[in-house]
Amino acid sequence: MDEQNSQNSDLSLSVTPDNVVSQEKPNLILNSASIQATYQGPIPTPAMLEDFGKIDPELPKIIVKMAEESNRAMVNKADSEAEKNRAEADRIRSDAQVTKRGQWMVLGIIAAILVSAIILAFAGHDVVAVAFVSALAAVGILMGIHKRSGKQN
Repeated sequence: MDEQNSQNSDLSLSVTPDNVVSQEKPNLILNSASIQATYQGPIPTPAMLEDFGKIDPELPKIIVKMAEESNRAMVNKADSEAEKNRAEADRIRSDAQVTKRGQWMVLGIIAAILVSAIILAFAGHDVVAVAFVSALAAVGILMGIHKRSGKQN
């Protein structure tokens, strides 16, 4: 098998000898060969383009134009995929920012409730201060239960 490589294509040729017995003269063996060429790549080799040009002078131009359009389509598809990936990354970053902002807000609310409970306790409103801290503890317990049930799903 004879292989011929170029920068943009891969062409392989195989020659298979065939011995054929003549129908007219049984003692005569005719030697023949069949050639099979396969091609893989964006554009054929110059020799192949020349052979296509012998069939129809416009074929080489058509083949090159098809290769250019195919390449352009692949580039556009890659650009589209990259844009989708960027959009997904932006969405993930945005979700992370919202989550972080929510965590800071909850921390602020908890701190405000604790400071209020301390101030109320010093002002003699022990029952209200205990109610604030108890409510805070209950919310914390409920959030923990909700978080565990979310992990099990």
